[in-house]
Amino acid sequence: MEFSKLEAPFAIFKSILGGYLGMDRWPKGRNKKLLQGTAKSSSNFSSAKTVYQIVVDTVNKLGGIKKVTYEAILDELKGYEGLNLLDVYKYIEMLQDSTNLEGNKISIPKMEGTSEKQPSETKHSGVLFQESSTSNSDIVMPKLFDLALLPQAVFLTVKHLEVLDLSKTNISELPSSLGNLIELRYLNLSNTQIELLPETLNCLIKLETLKLNDCTRLWKLPEGTNKLTSLKHLELDVLRQITYMPKGIGKLTKLETLSAFLVQNCTNGVSSIIELRDLNNLKGNLCVSRLENVLHPFHVEEASLSRKKYIKELELRWSDDYHQSGDDDNNEVIILGELRPNYNLEKLKISCYNGKIFPSWIGDSRFKMLTSITLFKCTNCEILPCLGQLPSLKYLSLVEMDSLIEIRAKFRGFGNSVAFPKLERLSITGFCQLVYWEEAKKGDYPCLNKLIIERCQKLETIPCTILQLNTLKHLEVIKCSAMSTLFLEGDLLIALRSLIIEECPLVTDWFRKCKGKDRRRNIENLWIDQERLFNN
Repeated sequence: MEFSKLEAPFAIFKSILGGYLGMDRWPKGRNKKLLQGTAKSSSNFSSAKTVYQIVVDTVNKLGGIKKVTYEAILDELKGYEGLNLLDVYKYIEMLQDSTNLEGNKISIPKMEGTSEKQPSETKHSGVLFQESSTSNSDIVMPKLFDLALLPQAVFLTVKHLEVLDLSKTNISELPSSLGNLIELRYLNLSNTQIELLPETLNCLIKLETLKLNDCTRLWKLPEGTNKLTSLKHLELDVLRQITYMPKGIGKLTKLETLSAFLVQNCTNGVSSIIELRDLNNLKGNLCVSRLENVLHPFHVEEASLSRKKYIKELELRWSDDYHQSGDDDNNEVIILGELRPNYNLEKLKISCYNGKIFPSWIGDSRFKMLTSITLFKCTNCEILPCLGQLPSLKYLSLVEMDSLIEIRAKFRGFGNSVAFPKLERLSITGFCQLVYWEEAKKGDYPCLNKLIIERCQKLETIPCTILQLNTLKHLEVIKCSAMSTLFLEGDLLIALRSLIIEECPLVTDWFRKCKGKDRRRNIENLWIDQERLFNN
């Protein structure tokens, strides 16, 4: 059996939430009523009785199983702080069906077997139970019931419940009586087998947190989700877990946590991205996905991403299998132009964009907090955006731009100011048509520490101004079949400490013929085709 000593109920409440909700979100001095699917067992439990014995004694005290009500039992058990109410409910059900009844009184059946073992926890059907020993006799508790299904009436007797945590159980369905919990503020169903939530969820008008992390079988949210107007935190992996967003989610104006938003076409010809218009309290990270469903640029303008000043990480994503027709290419460029986020943004990712060029806002120097950019599978892109003037950019990853042939001066930006003043890591991967990378200006990339060039089959060399940097410590050149040995000549790579070469035949041959001895004196970690070479 799993139970805990539990001091004040609010102390347990804090431990479960891990400070996530914060003390200021609840009125001071109020006891928090808590229902858990599991709780931590404790050898310091104040009574030697098991939960089963406690329930039996309580039922007898109140006049027997035929007279007692659930409300009376729960009221009597208030003194046992932290008792697992699901277990209590289960034992009441057992007693109602028991054959060990004598009138209204209940006798505790004698359990067979003794044990000298210390109490131990075993996981069974998503619930912990404990084999307990007492000073008088050893009682082995029966295994707890499988939490795959809850009785329909389980929530009728706990109307004032404020916290319900069924995470990491085998629960697959919730009864419609969930809607009876009108005081519920926190509902955690993470790591369960839940597939659908009851439509009565919309009755939980005080619910502030709904956690559905790692519910791999969940495929949609109830249509009435938009009625949860007190909701602040909706935690689930939207992209992996559900197929569409419920209509009207834009009414949840208090929402702070939402990992992703799926854009859909509505029957009236209006894109659902407009739902984002009033969600200006969103914080942390957000992915706006299925952007191919945006019908008109003015719908994006109404979404007002620029007003969402608390979003720190943003991904703008088109579907991977979506291919924009050439006639509508300009429309997609305009749409991305209207998706400009707030200048407080720290991380940006653009995935599967099909435009040939990027809007100017991406390299706007007013993004003073922007430290990381990833451009992923922008296969139609012909010109890289001007990113060199971003004052705080540290990490830049460019992946699979199949149409890009040259990296020109626009990439660093025009003028005499230092380009990429804070950039530490640059990764260029899957540029199958790239043949030329223009030299940078002296002084550019003053902080560059790591450079990765991978699957650029036509690229022959790397700008010398980059290879001469005294900050460049790590270089990887992988699957670049046309790469020459020019980057190994002269006074290049003077500061390098780690070099990894894979499937670059010209470079490999150069090292195999021992021409690289002088070049690798300063390189402590040298790998050629997954074989480490050592200095003589």
